[in-house]
Order: sequence, then structure tokens, then C-alpha cells
Amino acid sequence: MRKRLILLAMTAISTLAAVAQGVTFVDKQLDEALALAKKEGKMVFVDCYGTYCPPCKKMLVEEFPKKEMGDYLNAGFISVKYNLDKEPYKELAKRWEVSMYPTFVFLNSDGELLYRMVGFREADKFIAEAKQGIADNTIGKLEKQYEGGDRSYGFLMTYLKELERMKKRTAASKIAHEMLSLPTTDITTDKEAFGVFCSYIDNPYDELFLKAHKQVETLVAAYGEQAREKIDRVWMDYAGHFGLVENGEFKGYDWDKVKEYVAFMRQHGTKNPEKVEKTLRNSWKQYQEFMEKQKQEKP
Repeated sequence: MRKRLILLAMTAISTLAAVAQGVTFVDKQLDEALALAKKEGKMVFVDCYGTYCPPCKKMLVEEFPKKEMGDYLNAGFISVKYNLDKEPYKELAKRWEVSMYPTFVFLNSDGELLYRMVGFREADKFIAEAKQGIADNTIGKLEKQYEGGDRSYGFLMTYLKELERMKKRTAASKIAHEMLSLPTTDITTDKEAFGVFCSYIDNPYDELFLKAHKQVETLVAAYGEQAREKIDRVWMDYAGHFGLVENGEFKGYDWDKVKEYVAFMRQHGTKNPEKVEKTLRNSWKQYQEFMEKQKQEKP
């Protein structure tokens, strides 16, 4: 019995020691963490996780407790972890454009973004990427260059790719729009620019889209039928914006707005714009039939 108690005690001690070797997360709000970082001459590391996120839990259980993670983060950072699905941290999700979990944010003590990563990383890869990213501070340099007024095609493309890598979709969309709006950008001859157009331009009321719509045959000649499919898809998909939802329940479509949209399509010479309204009415009918069948099948 005595030996068993000693063994249990030793196991507990070794477990505590292992935990102590890992990352130390402090229970502080962001402003408090930044103030502490400034006082201690450190940076701030933020583990942004969600309520249901297996990779987040895997990081917490498997990677953050490792000694090498503790050695790296504890030495140079004040570390905090926030559930961005809950208040008061939802605002941070908007500020940092966090749309995927886990997202790891590295800040200087003034709260400026130094680097960020998205997705599970094993300790060695996490540390290597964080060190390189913070040392390069690519996003920080690009942001300052942008704020300084650089709007050259090459710079905007580089900035866009970095924003994409960091999964900052909203900011990337803004830069993509600026780049495509440059007088020198021609998506009919620039394949990379056409790729950006396909990724970010999805509003038929956007002048960039309407210009491409007029050039569709030239685009098809340059890139094949995928160009026509892109244009047609934008026209069709946008009609989904006219759906009506009340208390989380789909209530059909605003048919007056649908008719206005069809008239807008006709004004711009789209082929068979009536197909949009017909498709929506069929989908609404099918939805109603499905819901009615569900009611009848309930005991």
C-alpha cells in the first residue's frame, strides 16, 4: 500500500512537472496582456479557438504542454487563449478576421500584428514557422507599405497573396478589388489577374464584373468555357441574396426584388434572365413539398 501511494505521488509530481514545462497561459484580457508584455519586454501570443474545434483541443492537449513549446513561448511572450465564439471575444474575431480555428496571433506590445498562423501545427513546425514569420514580419511591412500609398500592381499582388496565406478574406477582397481596378490591369491578357477576378468578384452590380460580362467572349477565347461559367455563376448565385429568413426559418424569396434583378440582367444583355426566377420558384416549390412531407412523416 505504501509503495502504491509513493508511486501515485511520483506520477502526480511528474505530471505537474510536465505541465509546468509547457506553455503558461495567463488569465488576462487583451489590454492587460499587452500591458504586462510591455512591462516585461515581451510580445503577446493569442490562441484563438472555437467551442467545437477538435484541432484546437489537440493543440491544447498534445502540443502546448511540450517542453519546447514552453521554452519558446514562455520566454518571449505573454500567452492568452480566448474562445472567439463567445463574448467578450467575438469582437476580436472581427478585428483579426478569424474565420477558421485554431488561429494563432502574434502581437507586439502595442497590439500590432506581427504574424499569424491558421490550423494545427506540431510543436517543431509551430516554433519554426512562428520564428521565421515574426522575424520577417512580412504582413507588418506590407501594411506599412500600403499605408504609405504604394498601389503598384506587383506590390498589391504580393500583399494579396500574404493576406490569403493568413486567411484574411475581407482584407484580401479589398486589395483584390484595388488591384483589378488599376488602369493597367487587363484580365483578358493577364491570367493571374483573371484568377484573382474569379476568386473575389462575385457581385453582379460591381463595375468590375459588368466590364468582364461585356468581355466574356474575349475571356472565353483566352481561358476557355470556365470564363463563361464564372460569369453565369455570379448572375445565378447572387439571386440567393433575395431569400427571406425569419427566426432561422426559410420563408421563400422577395419576388419583387427578384423581378427587379431579372430586369437588371435583361438590361445588361444576359441570355435567358428569366431562368433565374424560374429556378428560384422551382427550388421554393421543392422546399415546400419537402417540408410538407416532413410534417406528414412525424408521428
